[in-house]
Amino acid sequence: MSRAALAIAALLLMLAVAVAPAHAEPTADSDGVVVVNGGASATELDKLRKRIESLGVLHPTTSAIAAALDNQPPYDLEPIRSAYANFEFDRADELIEAALGELFTNGAPEQMAPGAAELLYWRGLAAANNNHASDALGWFVAVFRIAPDYPVDNATASPTVRKLIATAKRATNGSRPLFLDNAGAPVAEAELSVDGGPPSALPDQLPLGLGLHLVVITAAEHKPFATLVDIRPSRDNGVVVTLDPEGDVARARRLRVETLAARSSEDRLKRARRLGKLTGAHRFLVIDDDVDLQVRIYDAVTDKVSGPLPLREALRHNTLAALLDVDGGGLGPRQPVWYKRWYVWAAAGAIVAGGAVGIYAYSQREPSRITGF
Repeated sequence: MSRAALAIAALLLMLAVAVAPAHAEPTADSDGVVVVNGGASATELDKLRKRIESLGVLHPTTSAIAAALDNQPPYDLEPIRSAYANFEFDRADELIEAALGELFTNGAPEQMAPGAAELLYWRGLAAANNNHASDALGWFVAVFRIAPDYPVDNATASPTVRKLIATAKRATNGSRPLFLDNAGAPVAEAELSVDGGPPSALPDQLPLGLGLHLVVITAAEHKPFATLVDIRPSRDNGVVVTLDPEGDVARARRLRVETLAARSSEDRLKRARRLGKLTGAHRFLVIDDDVDLQVRIYDAVTDKVSGPLPLREALRHNTLAALLDVDGGGLGPRQPVWYKRWYVWAAAGAIVAGGAVGIYAYSQREPSRITGF
């Protein structure tokens, strides 16, 4: 990275710290809006967010918290697809490793298995097309352990890749015990899920087939612990479990669920006030998971609630401006303060995530970049 790029990155990071809204009390002077999604698609959310941005009232949040409140995976698959389509297979592999780091750091427990299967599938594609058939077979075996019905796109999978996938689906081999060192996770109610299976009590050890496995451990009010382990025949296989206290991203996910579960306006406002303390915002656009994806605005300072409006109506510029009480009239949409623009926060989030991904990548280096001992 050039000195100029490093200087810009440092500046963005300092700006993120300087204006970060985490744990700030919501005030009436901050008119930014945060989206809490119950059922909208990624496409609808992207369109809605751009409309709110154009009106100048999109409240700045980190990309990880925004993804948590949107109920979206904390990684973007499109750059991976693009690198693969451009035959940049090493670049695709780098992006996949970074995405796995994001998933394991900021993903919800229910996102771990489908996210890992998706990312490992693309890792298998990249490895196969980069003449690393043995590595590709290992990735594909893991994919179909986690998601036996994972759909194969013949448009991106060559005949050679399809043969590898067929072999991966038939793979059977011996097993070895996985030892779990949970000294760093003394939580009585902690539960273990392997390869997307149902959660169970956390054991000291369990037998697993040779090869890659997804291990996810959860406990109330703690960050989920997730990692890939490589079970090998000629060594003791283990993983050290660490359950950290619930951070801002995990708290945002929990508050999202609690907000959507609250049925009365009074209960919703209580949750909105908690979200306000987390984000610094005081207005929340909540999309319910119903037939019309009803949208309401909850104000955590004035305790006001708007009437319901179908999302398809709220996506209209003038209707959204009226819903948010913003002047989007003849003079054009109000432009946001520069540090509130989404791309400033996305860049800052990417810098912070880059540090976390670097730690993740380093921990994955021996010898197939899979955690274990």
